[in-house]
Amino acid sequence: MRADLDRSERMAVNIFGVDRRVVALAMALLWVGCSDGDNPPTSATVLIEASASVSQPLILLVSTSFDILSTGDFLYNNLDSITITGDYTELYVLNPEARFTAKLLNDQSTEESVRLGILIDDVPKYDRTAVLGQGGFLQYVYRFDFVVAF
Repeated sequence: MRADLDRSERMAVNIFGVDRRVVALAMALLWVGCSDGDNPPTSATVLIEASASVSQPLILLVSTSFDILSTGDFLYNNLDSITITGDYTELYVLNPEARFTAKLLNDQSTEESVRLGILIDDVPKYDRTAVLGQGGFLQYVYRFDFVVAF
């Protein structure tokens, strides 16, 4: 380090040096986490086992295009709402951003025993069984992108 730099200039140089190392580490992590062979998935399959009736249905909310805000809330670009009155299986085609969320919700006053399974490109990713009371839900969120945490 040059002797003619005053203290504030030396600190700025040191801070910049740390920033470069952090950026280099982040780039290395992304490179390791992402290779040319990694392709985003193209489909998601929802499997539901439920005994809900026509008079007391469950609600399935599905989206293939959304963002998660810093507050944890979802911002949906598309959202399908499906009434579930029994077992249900559906294949969803994912767009290039490869995001998928499914939320199985009991909006009725009765308890319902349910099972929610999710396959991403035919690979099981989520399988939960629960008894859902009023307002209870099971939710799965999938995002094919990279998160770097320090």
